Amino acid sequence: MLRSLLFAPGDSEKKMLKASTIGADCVILDLEDSVAEARKPLARKMVRDFLKAKTDSSVKFYVRVNPLDSGMILNDLATVIPAAPDGVVFPKSNGLDDVVCVSHYMDVLEAEHGIAQRFYSNVAPYLGDCSCYLHHGPVC
Repeated sequence: MLRSLLFAPGDSEKKMLKASTIGADCVILDLEDSVAEARKPLARKMVRDFLKAKTDSSVKFYVRVNPLDSGMILNDLATVIPAAPDGVVFPKSNGLDDVVCVSHYMDVLEAEHGIAQRFYSNVAPYLGDCSCYLHHGPVC
């Protein structure tokens, strides 16, 4: 059970490292809102490298990717899934079909990189406002 979640921008090694030492149950390495568009390719690589180097297994590391309709989610997933994050936070989802789509992307990438598939437990839809709950009944 994750009691505390802490976000850290994926383009700051200093902030990712600091977040991982504060004592949160889960650090969410952010590729979405906290990273400027021009820095997103760099952030993907920094998050991947950070995950590959992690040593503290008491902290769960999730990655918040960009929304499905952003055109960036496949690059996000293709870069970070090989580093085997504990999960993916999927923002601005429009319902169960979006969650299933992202889960399928992850299944393919995990299979390609020899990572045990973890199904829906690793996709955490991020419900940004109340209207999202109308579309996520089966997920919630």
